[in-house]
Amino acid sequence: KLYVANLTTRSTEQEMTDAFGAFGPIHECVVMRHSDTGESRGFGFVTYETHEAAAKAVA
Repeated sequence: KLYVANLTTRSTEQEMTDAFGAFGPIHECVVMRHSDTGESRGFGFVTYETHEAAAKAVA
């Protein structure tokens, strides 16, 4: 699971999947959101299906 910072308030899971999917198959992609507004809190997590894909993403 990778921590992703500096997301905009309008970032979506689909945008993260599109950006990080280039490194390998993604198991889960989550943008953390404010419960009252639904806007991104500026960070999220990407979980890859393999350790190799995660290593490519941070290289």
